[in-house]
Amino acid sequence: MLTTRDNSATWPIVWIFIKSYFKAKQHVLFSIITTEANSLVGKIHDSIPVILRKDEEKQWLDTHMKDDEIMQYLNKYTSENMNVYDISTLVNSPHNDMSDVLLPA
Repeated sequence: MLTTRDNSATWPIVWIFIKSYFKAKQHVLFSIITTEANSLVGKIHDSIPVILRKDEEKQWLDTHMKDDEIMQYLNKYTSENMNVYDISTLVNSPHNDMSDVLLPA
């Protein structure tokens, strides 16, 4: 499980994604934008979803941003600002729809 750190306090991770809605078929599709994994996540996987800091959320939703402004948010999130811990394998089943699956193992 990954959590972020801000002065030793954890806060929810905000991932960047693109959403499309197709009216004719009544489908909503989205893609999670990824970047190169940092040193912590790189031990598990070679990519990581782009993560926003709390103070970046409002700016990311600005529909008037230019391409070069958007690109500044696509850098990898530093491992110094993250925690990682093992969680139960209960998370592997959709039948275990409970928050307890995210508790440390």
